[in-house]
Amino acid sequence: MLDVTQIAIDGCNMKPPKLYEGLSSRMCWDSVLYCGYLANRTNEHQDGKSIISNTARIVTNSGNIPAGAIVGFFDGGNIIHAMISLGSGRAAGNKNACIGIGGPVGWEELALPRVGGRGEFVPGGQRRTIVMRYSEVWP
Repeated sequence: MLDVTQIAIDGCNMKPPKLYEGLSSRMCWDSVLYCGYLANRTNEHQDGKSIISNTARIVTNSGNIPAGAIVGFFDGGNIIHAMISLGSGRAAGNKNACIGIGGPVGWEELALPRVGGRGEFVPGGQRRTIVMRYSEVWP
């Protein structure tokens, strides 16, 4: 079985370039879903916004999120962003600027904010309190 973490890393490293292009052309949660699909962990034909629940575990230390877990960022009860944990406080995702880190488009590896469950993020110059959650269970 393919490893979802390795697929996410390969996408960041553009190996192969079509993987990077495929991940970068989707909405953030659909890119995460696509990685899970390529690793035979989930069905690609579902609503990507439902990939993680607003009742998933709250992150208390981003360095402790297991590799391969889905990371969701919530404003109130609404998901606004999703990534895949690579372990050790790093994650891969697309369109990461919406939470104030990374670029506006392009699958990339980033250091997750070293915050507890709630953090102040400044996407687009607007301060928002965002809750970071994670789940090791793929839908």
